Amino acid sequence: MIVIEKINRLTEQDLTLLFKGFKSKWQRLLKVYSFEEFIRLYNSTSLTEVCYRVVYNGHLAGIFAINGDFSKKKRKLIRIQNFSDWRWHIGLKLLSVKVAKKECYLSFLVIEDDFQGKGIEKMCLYYIETVMLNLNEMNCITLFVSTENSRAIKLYEQQGFKIDRQLHSFLTEYFIGEKKWYKMKKDLN
Repeated sequence: MIVIEKINRLTEQDLTLLFKGFKSKWQRLLKVYSFEEFIRLYNSTSLTEVCYRVVYNGHLAGIFAINGDFSKKKRKLIRIQNFSDWRWHIGLKLLSVKVAKKECYLSFLVIEDDFQGKGIEKMCLYYIETVMLNLNEMNCITLFVSTENSRAIKLYEQQGFKIDRQLHSFLTEYFIGEKKWYKMKKDLN
């Protein structure tokens, strides 16, 4: 049985999965090599996303976060205490996306390796769509995906997402090794 629950803050177990899912990007972009350092930096961040935990037969199977007008969280002023923390905060700013009015943005979706291929990704996307349709205010769901991630692109296309445009970023190429991105969109009308 799969349960999706809205959460206020990621637990250490959730953060372990997030760190694992994006470890190579955290290391290259932010020079974060240890999980402890990742937790410290993550906890110093004021994020506006709404986070969800996915539990499969009592086990953490995944996490995802969405953002939009519905999240209504205000970003708090963060005091950066260590000079080295600037890289983290600048990196997050570089990766942040301005979400349009009536748009739901999928910030991240990470599924634990042991639960890949069980339809959990599809269920998460369906869940997001259902929640957004019930709000009656959202026009679309958007996300960014590397043009190299053919598995994810195929999944999103199967769920009705279409490539809205392709972006090229020398900054993301330099910082995380990903130059080309697709912005994918699913209309809800």
